[in-house]
Amino acid sequence: MFKRYAILILVLLVAPLGANADSSSAPARAVETMFSALSRIGNDEDADGERFADLVTPDFTVFEVGTVYDLEAFEALLASAASSFDSLSWSLSEFSVTESATLAHVAYRNDGRFVDPGGNVLVSYWLESALLVMVDGAWRVKFLQSDLVRRELRRTDGSVDYVYPVASE
Repeated sequence: MFKRYAILILVLLVAPLGANADSSSAPARAVETMFSALSRIGNDEDADGERFADLVTPDFTVFEVGTVYDLEAFEALLASAASSFDSLSWSLSEFSVTESATLAHVAYRNDGRFVDPGGNVLVSYWLESALLVMVDGAWRVKFLQSDLVRRELRRTDGSVDYVYPVASE
């Protein structure tokens, strides 16, 4: 009898959750909007579009390259990166979204391109996961976990240096 109730409770808790691979879902769009705002940090923050800090919760946390950042520290990291590159851009794909009324999880692939003043392009590939919460009717990113898969430097002379993982000799 207990087993039936436990299963029923589990079904009732999980049933409202829906998983999809659609980038047009509201949580996926919120993550894409956040990355659009990230591209303006340190550059044209006053341009049209929402500010990064307005798209995350006040207690936002990110795990990036083995380091834990809060909102202020992550914005400082991105501003520093922006000062080293002429452009920063991210392309998100392969979304998997699970959401309820007030909580969403978005997993996706992130391909970043960072062009330095000499025209060299640093390309990074990440698998990422974001936890979003509903705040005043809008999805806000509370937590972001970023797992670097590969990074390469594409030089203007056509050569490519694999930065991560380091290629074995």
